[in-house]
Amino acid sequence: DDIQDVKDELKDAIARKAHLGIIHGEFTRLQKFLDYYTERGLKPPQKIHLVKQIKEGIKLGDKKLKVKFTHENSQRVMIDRPAVWTMVGNSLRNALKAGAKNAHIHLSNTGTHMRIKITNDSRPIPQEIIDRLGEKGLTASKNGSTGRGLNSILQHAIINEGNFKLKNENNTPTYTIDLPISEKPKK
Repeated sequence: DDIQDVKDELKDAIARKAHLGIIHGEFTRLQKFLDYYTERGLKPPQKIHLVKQIKEGIKLGDKKLKVKFTHENSQRVMIDRPAVWTMVGNSLRNALKAGAKNAHIHLSNTGTHMRIKITNDSRPIPQEIIDRLGEKGLTASKNGSTGRGLNSILQHAIINEGNFKLKNENNTPTYTIDLPISEKPKK
């Protein structure tokens, strides 16, 4: 059964990534996500091309934020489309909430992973937020935000055996999402 296989794989991925500091509460939230995924009969993750999915995600986004997208040597990754849209969309929504007018998404190939690097021209992310990434309800927003966006990005990255890092590079908020490549490079 494809759904059960995906559920088992996701549980294994969660267990392998426990070293990232995901506590029992986070595991419970991920289990709820798994249940949501399987109860609705959603298709298992597929090999997708990130360039197309990121472009579609940008089109769905808020037009107040000007987004530049660049890419190089893209390969397919095993992930479901909504996860890509969620990770990219939450990164862009956070930028917009922080006052950004412009964002840049760059997709690159590290050899083992496809790296989605999202930068924007808003204020730097407070170090306290960066240090506490993964905590439930974590937010730098003053407008009543729930903080679910950052956790959602982290959870989707972990579920898909990837990684998510949040930092300021030269006072520029930077979201870096690494997703494992699911195919061998073409020669």
